[in-house]
Amino acid sequence: MIPPPKDQYDLRMPGANDFLAESQSDFLSNFGQLYNAFVANHVALDSVTLTPGNHTNIQLLQQGQGAVTNVGDISLYSKELIYTNKKTDELYLRYQGGNPQGQEVQMTTYQLYDQQNIQPGQFGLFTYLPGGLILYFGIAFLSSTPGNTIRLSPKITKNVIAANLCTNGTTPLTIPWLAEEAKENGIIENLIAHEAVAGIAYFYIVLGNT
Repeated sequence: MIPPPKDQYDLRMPGANDFLAESQSDFLSNFGQLYNAFVANHVALDSVTLTPGNHTNIQLLQQGQGAVTNVGDISLYSKELIYTNKKTDELYLRYQGGNPQGQEVQMTTYQLYDQQNIQPGQFGLFTYLPGGLILYFGIAFLSSTPGNTIRLSPKITKNVIAANLCTNGTTPLTIPWLAEEAKENGIIENLIAHEAVAGIAYFYIVLGNT
């Protein structure tokens, strides 16, 4: 049985003039440290039910800058992204490099966030997309009178890139067209559905800050 390891791996073992009997406990302690380090994100080497050594999880530590990639290699790494005063770790891929380095591609985006302080009868989420875009999407319950409002929350965007509002039902209905409400300091808060269509509608809206 491997004895309980010391606090950390001891690089000084074995000593240059040690007999095996003198260093045996230190050897075993170092092996215990290696076992404990390896079992993180891996199936344990002494597992009898799963394949020993297989990955169970891949954990990427945050890099201070993009990885350097050699010719014939690609890099997959985690790096901090700062956008509109928000910070998050995102996953990046860099194609084979050398000199010059290959193209860095952002593989993941922000998580989904709830829209707060929106209209009664409206449920929505939003997320950030690469390139400075924000995607709002959700469900709105429209009334039969013109001027239904889709509220964008948080109101931090300036330009509509694309928008779609589709009503629900077995019979196709007229799709209400959307228009911007008057902006406040250039920021869009509401989109107005000018045609009167009652019922449930699904929407997505892509906006940009530039």
